[in-house]
Amino acid sequence: MNYWEEVLQRLDLNAKGAWLIYIGGTLLFLASLWFKRRITWREWYITFGVVGFMAWMGDIIFFFQLDLLDSGDPSIGGIPDIVMFSFVPPAIANLYLNFVTTKNKWVLTSLFVACSLLSEYLLVKAGFLIQKGWHVWYSIPFYFLFFHVFLPWHLRFIRSAEAANKVQQDHAPVFPANSPTNGTASFTVRVTKWMGYHEKTPLLIKWIEKKEKAN
Repeated sequence: MNYWEEVLQRLDLNAKGAWLIYIGGTLLFLASLWFKRRITWREWYITFGVVGFMAWMGDIIFFFQLDLLDSGDPSIGGIPDIVMFSFVPPAIANLYLNFVTTKNKWVLTSLFVACSLLSEYLLVKAGFLIQKGWHVWYSIPFYFLFFHVFLPWHLRFIRSAEAANKVQQDHAPVFPANSPTNGTASFTVRVTKWMGYHEKTPLLIKWIEKKEKAN
């Protein structure tokens, strides 16, 4: 077996039950893009990264450290694993945030928990997920906390940060267009605000304002 044949084998493309991951992951990812109603692209992007990170942390803890589950070939982290942990959970999270409101929160949480349990059950039946010391119903409290508690808080946190940045922008010092320091000063202000240091660097801002007035 040459090198490239080994690479293809390590990708684990034909893992048992992987077809369910490919179909479900593709549909969920496209749906999260298509049904974008209540969240912005920035919120979609941040949620995708945060939830994807959480999914991989869960994989490390439950699949490797605690050894409660296996997926595909347990000795190889193949393409099906990448799809399952990198695309499926973030797509589901963005779908939930696009539809959840204060009025339908309990109903939607129950629906998403039920669908997540069904998906996990089907993966077990398809042979992709191998349960060792785990049962599908063990996931109920994790799904509930994820949908009902974490995701709404996560969205509020993002929007509160956006609101704080907007307030800072509204109160940012204005430099005349013909000021010799306009380019450097305004760029510095934008960078310090973007990094969240606008409130932490008052001396820098004062120095810029003083320099602008002197010119």
